[in-house]
Amino acid sequence: MANPNLRAAILGAGFISKHHLRAIQRKNNVDLVAVCDLNEQAASQLVQNSNTIKIYTSLNKMLEEADLDVIHVLTQPDSHYVLGKAIINAGCNVIFEKPVTVDLDQAIELSQVAEEKNVAVAVSHNFIFSRPYLQLTKLLKKGGLGPIKTIRIVWKKTLPQITSGPFDLWMLRKPENILFETGSHAVSELLAIVGQTEILEVVTNRSKILPTGTVFHQSWSISAKSGQTLITIDTSFDMGYEQHFVEVEGTFGIAKADIENDVFYSELPTGRMYDSERLHVNTRAGLARIKQAMKTYFSYATSKFNNLSTGGPFETSVLNSIDNCYEHIFQNSPCNNSSIEFAISIAKVVESIQTKMPVTISSENMPTTPTTVSKPILDAKVLIVGATGFIGKKLLMELQEKNITVRALIRNASSLVGVAISKNTELMLGDYRNESIIEDALYGIEVVIHLAVAHSTSLSGYLKADSDPTIKFARLCQKHNIKRFIYAGTIDSLNLSKSTAIREIDSVDRKIKRRNNYAHSKAITETRLNDLYLKEKFPIVILRPAIVLGVGGPVTHVGVASWFDLGHCAYWGTGSNKIPIILVDDVAKAMALAIDAKGIDGKTYNLSSPSCISAKEYVQEVERILGSKIVTSSSNTYKLYFMDMFKWIIKVIVGHPDKSRIPSLHDWNCRKQISGFDTEQAETDLKWKPISDKNILIKKGIHEPTIAFLDP
Repeated sequence: MANPNLRAAILGAGFISKHHLRAIQRKNNVDLVAVCDLNEQAASQLVQNSNTIKIYTSLNKMLEEADLDVIHVLTQPDSHYVLGKAIINAGCNVIFEKPVTVDLDQAIELSQVAEEKNVAVAVSHNFIFSRPYLQLTKLLKKGGLGPIKTIRIVWKKTLPQITSGPFDLWMLRKPENILFETGSHAVSELLAIVGQTEILEVVTNRSKILPTGTVFHQSWSISAKSGQTLITIDTSFDMGYEQHFVEVEGTFGIAKADIENDVFYSELPTGRMYDSERLHVNTRAGLARIKQAMKTYFSYATSKFNNLSTGGPFETSVLNSIDNCYEHIFQNSPCNNSSIEFAISIAKVVESIQTKMPVTISSENMPTTPTTVSKPILDAKVLIVGATGFIGKKLLMELQEKNITVRALIRNASSLVGVAISKNTELMLGDYRNESIIEDALYGIEVVIHLAVAHSTSLSGYLKADSDPTIKFARLCQKHNIKRFIYAGTIDSLNLSKSTAIREIDSVDRKIKRRNNYAHSKAITETRLNDLYLKEKFPIVILRPAIVLGVGGPVTHVGVASWFDLGHCAYWGTGSNKIPIILVDDVAKAMALAIDAKGIDGKTYNLSSPSCISAKEYVQEVERILGSKIVTSSSNTYKLYFMDMFKWIIKVIVGHPDKSRIPSLHDWNCRKQISGFDTEQAETDLKWKPISDKNILIKKGIHEPTIAFLDP
């Protein structure tokens, strides 16, 4: 008997894809049979190298071969129209991650084509399916607030891309693009209540010039009305206290869907007198918060044990939204909040906001994205892998100043917008995990500097994504007779819990198997590279930077403390001990000197200034620049350890990929960064001297990065 289930595919294996994957897995009448992404490795990792799910790198080929009923389109918004039209013309249903398109006319055309082809188009606007928002709309449908007087929607979330890139993302190319990318969330939350609205005024603030020269407005205030209801939408994208809520004031009371904190509460009269009324209103609101908090954590915990519970607040909203998308596909109802008709109404409001926004004049002499090559042209001496990162950019500039010919292997050139590229530098597009690309990139190269790193949620994931590709890369370098392979290690692989100085001859932590996965993975990579030197004289040099500070790096550095946002952090321990830091300029200088230094093959070097600043002092200096107080707290490593153990027990029960790592108190104690570092050998062999003056370290490592962060 034929399988009656819908055959589904995922197009785009980015961040949101894991939630769509789980949504499909939860449905008894849908089977995931294919994943398509230009990055074949990302597609394979999404489904954990499943043998039953076919991997594609071409949409057309997938449409031809996979016999699909529905495709989840999770790619960049500006690709939705072309991809969606191809899918619809192939007679396949489609679920878009919002926005449906980046243009109203495109959305209307897709709707028309879908009607002609008799296929359903659904669009996921997940936050209108969050728990608190559903509670709000349920109250409003009952008329529980009476006639609506005002609606206030607040979206204040950090958008890291405006600081770290990549800057060629569609949402950053024009000031108004962010309205479709992120503003559609707020508009969907509005229209799901009022149905239609008139935009009155749009005010922007805290505008900054991106490295591309494009203006980005970090704050928006939008005034609107719907009948007699006044509406305000406030959004901001810079770092700050994160908020996301919808507050509705009616004639009878106020209700608030706090989506960020996953809680709904209302202030409605109870019929009591005076102070008793106030007491009951406040008590009811408090109890609602407690009740919802318990539900949230229960849902998150039970989601680890079975596939029925939805999990945390964001995941819950996405799963609910996708469930609604499938309901729409089965029923094809135009009144559904997942329908393309609803998405078109959102696009109309977004375009109305765009017409009201202030005229933006982009910066004169706008910098352009650097030119790249697909094959080597320059006769380069040094190959940098990871040149678009914090250290990589500084190293690239350092080598250019020294007139060293450089080839940088990069995946996205927009991250180097604003960085002057000299005639002695060549930017080659590609990934070091691709063997054919590396074969080309190594042409004529004498020295390789490997700064790239990949992250995962398990040790096996780290090994597959980072360690194994690095060793494969090293083998290719060996094949090409590279004279030196400089690898950026980490101090996190060392025993940082002891008060004595760590020497450069000290090996990785003896208890590394009980350390965090990142530290363990880097230690394994170091060991494997050192084995290549010992057994085959592979010319490896390992440099281990301390906590790297400087303009372009994070002010909220995880090596200093656990930051919740810029205004709140918890020290690793009391925050009183001196921590190992190094300026990014000094790291770049050490790496540049290691290129031609004699007799250093097979050696490992610590890169650190003398420990002279504590985490508390770091935070105090940030406060001095901010002009405001940061809320801080100490952390108890025993408490952190027991919480980690509890999570591990759950991982073991459910068979989580990270179940093999047994937590340890030692790992948490290492977070305190008690150890100092002996850098005598690095200073001698590399003829290198890091900044040791405390005032200069504070100025360049704390003050200047904080000022740069505050400058819009």
